[in-house]
Amino acid sequence: MKYHIDTIPVWDAMKEDKECLFCEIESRMEEKYVEFYLGDSVMQPDVRQKTNKTGFCGHHYQMMHNATKKLPLGLSSYTRLEYLREHLDKYFDSIVSEDKSLKKSSAADMAEYINKITSTCAVCENVDENMKRYLYTFIHLWKSDSEFKQAFLNSKGMCLKHFAGMIEFSKKEMTDSVTLALAKDMAEVQKKSLARLSDDVKYFNDKFDHRNVEKPWGTSKDALPRAINKLSGRIIK
Repeated sequence: MKYHIDTIPVWDAMKEDKECLFCEIESRMEEKYVEFYLGDSVMQPDVRQKTNKTGFCGHHYQMMHNATKKLPLGLSSYTRLEYLREHLDKYFDSIVSEDKSLKKSSAADMAEYINKITSTCAVCENVDENMKRYLYTFIHLWKSDSEFKQAFLNSKGMCLKHFAGMIEFSKKEMTDSVTLALAKDMAEVQKKSLARLSDDVKYFNDKFDHRNVEKPWGTSKDALPRAINKLSGRIIK
C-alpha cells in the first residue's frame, strides 16, 4: 500500500483498533488546535478577532485550562470578555431602565443573543471543517482499497455520533448506490461491535458480584470508557 498524505491519519486511526476511528482523528485534531490557540497565534490580530467573536465551548476551554500555558488563555479570555461587554451593555442598560416594555423585550433579546454567542467555538469550527475531509478520505479508501475495506469490516466500527454523521455525509456527497453499499457494511460492523461491547460491559458489571471476584477481567476491564466512547463520541483518558 502506497500511502497518500491524506490517507495516513485515517489508516493510522484504523490501526489503533479503538471503538471509533473518527474519534481518534478528532481527538488528535482537538489537541492540535488547542495548542494552536495557546501558541503564538494568540498575538495575531486576525486570530484574536475570531476568538473574540466565537470564543470556545466548555470542553475546549477545559482542555486549554488543563494545559501548562495560562497566559495565552488569559489574554484571549480578557479580550473575549471585553468583546461581550461591548455587545451586551446595551441590553443591560435597557433592562435596568424604567421602561417596563423595554425591559421585557430587551431581556428576551439578550437571552437569544447570549444563546447565540455561547454556542460557537473556534476549535470546534476548525475540527468540523477538517473532519469533512477525513470522512471523504474514508469513503475513498473504502471504495478503492480492498485492504482498507477488509480492515474496516474487521474493526470495532464507530461511535454512534460518527456513525450517523458518516451516513449523512455520504447521502449529501455520494450517489445513492454508494451510500447504500457503505451503509450496509457499516451496519454489519456496528451490529457486531455493539453486541461485543454490551457483553464486555455486562461482564464488567458481573465482576462486582463477590462470586466472580476470582474470575479474570478478560477484555472487560476498560469496558466503561470504551462504552462511553461508543455511546457519546467522547474519549475517556
